[in-house]
Amino acid sequence: MGFASSDRSDKPYFVKRLLTRYSDKSPMREACLAFENNRREIYRRINSYTLEGASCPFVCDFFREGSFYHVVTGMIDGFGLVVADVAKCLTLQEKLLLCKTIAYSFYPLERGNIIHGDIKPDNFIIKQKDEHFVVKMVDLESSFLAQDPPESDYLVGTEPYYSPELMDYSLEATAATADALSTKSDIFSLGIVFYEIFAGKSPAEGTGKYTFEVVKSHGSIPWPASFPEELVGLIKSMLDLNPDRRPDIMAVLRALKKIKTETLPVDKVVHSPYVSVTPTTSDHSLVHIYCLQRGAQVYYSLMGGSFVRYEEPFSIKEDDLELRVKVTMGTSSQEFTHKVSASVIRRGKVVRPKIEIAGGRVIMSTKTASAEIRYTTDGTHPTTSSRKYSSPFSVPEGTVIRVKAFKKGMHSSEEVSISSGSKVKIS
Repeated sequence: MGFASSDRSDKPYFVKRLLTRYSDKSPMREACLAFENNRREIYRRINSYTLEGASCPFVCDFFREGSFYHVVTGMIDGFGLVVADVAKCLTLQEKLLLCKTIAYSFYPLERGNIIHGDIKPDNFIIKQKDEHFVVKMVDLESSFLAQDPPESDYLVGTEPYYSPELMDYSLEATAATADALSTKSDIFSLGIVFYEIFAGKSPAEGTGKYTFEVVKSHGSIPWPASFPEELVGLIKSMLDLNPDRRPDIMAVLRALKKIKTETLPVDKVVHSPYVSVTPTTSDHSLVHIYCLQRGAQVYYSLMGGSFVRYEEPFSIKEDDLELRVKVTMGTSSQEFTHKVSASVIRRGKVVRPKIEIAGGRVIMSTKTASAEIRYTTDGTHPTTSSRKYSSPFSVPEGTVIRVKAFKKGMHSSEEVSISSGSKVKIS
């Protein structure tokens, strides 16, 4: 990933290198050409249905240089959606506005019959602008045409947000499971994101299961008392196990607009603002401070200097600088300390582990060198403190094994799972 500029425009651009690599040797060459045509068609549809001001980023270019593919979009300014913080910082009305803005980004995908495949909070970049939000959906490189899904081994989504039909396809890629996939799969994932925005946690938290498993086994999920009745009805419809009964994105938008709320008082508790550092095409980086609390005033100080009012991103050229941020609301005031560096580290991601059942024994591996594979057999999700995989092992038939790989300095892998009675390989 990186940033670039153009001699035809003064706007910065974001360039991402895709994982798929080109090979000139047959039959890989034919597969690569098919991949190129597929990506170009997806980006063409996204661009053709992206309205001015829509939340889906416009794809400026897709090209191959040597053996690597690259996709270029406009520079996206903001920070990844952190649902726990948003749930604390925003009023009910502001959360509804945020959900409407997020939902609007699905319009080009639904019109183009494209499945994003990795809907989760991290893939929405949010920015506060005056009295409203600007949201951009990112990571479109994982998207695919509904009628032409990739092989299950090449799915790169995040399993806790999977729809039941996407999970079925990931476990067993057949004509039947492929035909069941539609843009309604993303609607299920979006329902989970909406729930988390309002509740600050997953609807399956504490169960050791995924959301669709909770809905399937219990018929419902816990609903906080703060949820308006109309919102509960909407999210329930989005999380319907039958995709045909889920609403399309325009129906979701209409339902959000109908939800009426009483005017709530502004939260008087001062929360920590978001601080992000964006590298530029020159030798410095820009520090952005985002405060989502209405009525809050933000001040900052670098390396012990005087506090000044924050009004726009400011430049830094050194590493490990102490940034103090002071947020005031009425008579309340609180300071927060951050470390900021001009040299932004772009951490890679650990490759998703491969699980294989062979001779009654569980075998795990990952292509990321020195990564640790952690697993659970009690239904909980793996963490860095879970049991470490060191050699093949046996478990009773029917045991569900959940696996994740970790490496210091890198983002952890996607979680994968398999039943010990299954013959399916997951990678």
